[in-house]
Amino acid sequence: MAITGFAVMTMPEQGPAVQAKLAQAKDLTFYGQGPDGSLVYVLEAPSGALETRLQAIADLEGVLTVLPASVNIEDELEAKGLL
Repeated sequence: MAITGFAVMTMPEQGPAVQAKLAQAKDLTFYGQGPDGSLVYVLEAPSGALETRLQAIADLEGVLTVLPASVNIEDELEAKGLL
């Protein structure tokens, strides 16, 4: 399982609609809104699905970019003997 924190930058008028869409996702936790309007989330997903999930968020209407802040996949790396 990968855990990643990230910010979603939106067009100002699209922020509430993007937040409503993301509220439907069970693998996302909303942590607040930055002073610049960015939406702050944590995603918990299998590491193999991480890139696909972040790209799907980036592709939502009104999203300008997704900025990952941290990624933790140590459990899976340890299980594979890579750590």
